[in-house]
Amino acid sequence: MKFYTTVWIREVLDFYQNSEKSFFIEGKEVKFSSEEFFFALVHIYSRDVLERLQSVRGNLVKEIKEKKGFDFMYLVDMLRKEFASWFRDLILSKNFSEEERSFLAKEFLLLEHQVREQIQIPILDELKKGLIQLEANLKENPSEVLKGVSLKKLERIYRFFNKVEGIEESLCSRLIKEFEDFIKKHISVLGLDENSEKVEFEKERIVKLLDEELSKSSRLLLKGDRYGS
Repeated sequence: MKFYTTVWIREVLDFYQNSEKSFFIEGKEVKFSSEEFFFALVHIYSRDVLERLQSVRGNLVKEIKEKKGFDFMYLVDMLRKEFASWFRDLILSKNFSEEERSFLAKEFLLLEHQVREQIQIPILDELKKGLIQLEANLKENPSEVLKGVSLKKLERIYRFFNKVEGIEESLCSRLIKEFEDFIKKHISVLGLDENSEKVEFEKERIVKLLDEELSKSSRLLLKGDRYGS
């Protein structure tokens, strides 16, 4: 199964290395070695995941943080924002199979807490506003319950976070259940038939597979170096 997170890491790192022009994020020029940039990219993952990754050399990362200090962590924060935006668009724009969606939900749970919030809060706010609009439409004119609502977008949000909740419950479960109940009662055409059973996370196995994927990516991509160490 494909890791979408490593796809993003490879694409951004490849662009960084091969861009002939200066590399900017949020208007700030980035000047790091390719390896340093790679280590900044993988900070989308949580600390406990990073500690398990053999492809990420902890001592070297520590040295970089001590040497580069604020600049490195500023780069990490900017990349996390860029990634969160990319991941949100992925959820909202792509139709996943059940297997793909389950795996993506597991990837989501490997992410650093702040990154998860940057993804989750704006998207679930869209789901909440969509549900409020649906309820208002139903009261005003039941025949136009879908007026002004992108049901496809709301469905994608629901199906993804329903998978996440099936692995690890959170405070979001109430909103997910409210949306599900409304749809099943008033918009049967959507045909929600999600399996509510708990999904096995298999975190250690997933992290091992992730480590192998990152190792391949780093060996393949870390050949040239824009600025040197």
